[in-house]
Amino acid sequence: MAEDKPADHLAQEVAPTEHCTPLDLRPLFGARLEAYAHPEGYWHPEVMLQGAPDSVVVFSSDSQWPGPRFEVFPLQLHCAQAREADWRALAPPFDVVRAVPLWRHEWLERDASGTSLGSETCTHHAGRGPVGPQVVSHALVRAGVLLESRLGALMLIAASDCAPFNVDIYPNHAAALAALHGFEALEFGPPAAA
Repeated sequence: MAEDKPADHLAQEVAPTEHCTPLDLRPLFGARLEAYAHPEGYWHPEVMLQGAPDSVVVFSSDSQWPGPRFEVFPLQLHCAQAREADWRALAPPFDVVRAVPLWRHEWLERDASGTSLGSETCTHHAGRGPVGPQVVSHALVRAGVLLESRLGALMLIAASDCAPFNVDIYPNHAAALAALHGFEALEFGPPAAA
C-alpha cells in the first residue's frame, strides 16, 4: 500500500498527466479587441472578447478527470456570432500581437486541510507548486491564455483555480501580471493550432 512507502517514493511515483482541449489561438492573432463580457456573480462560465462587429471569441472550460475524485478544467475557445451581453469597453482597444497558452499544476494531497466528511480526505491545489510528498494525483492543465497587445499591455483569461467551470478575466496589465504567478508558460511563439 502507498501508505507504507516513504514519502519521497510516493512523490516520484505520481507523475503529472497532461490535460488540455484543442486550443486554436489563430483567431486572436492580429485581432482588435474592443470589449469583453464576463458575467457577474459566483457562476461565470465564460469570457467573451468582441473583435469584429459581428463576431466574438468565447472562452469556457471543459471537465476532465485525471484520477478518482479529481476533476480539472482546461480552457477552451470557439468563435461565435455577437450576442447581447453586458459588454465592457477596452480603452484603448487591445490589438493582439501575441497569445501564449499557460499551464499550471493541479494536484490532490492526502489529508484535507479543513473540516471534511469521510476517512480518505484530500485537498485540491492549483498553481506552480511545489507538489508535496502526500500527492495522490497530479495533472498539468492548460488552463490559461496570456494576450499581449501592440502597446505592450497584458490580458489573461483563465479557468478558475477554485470553482468548477468558471472562467476569469484579468483585463488590465497589473491584474494579468498578478494572476500570471499561478502559471507556467510552456509554449511560446505566434498562435497556432494546438
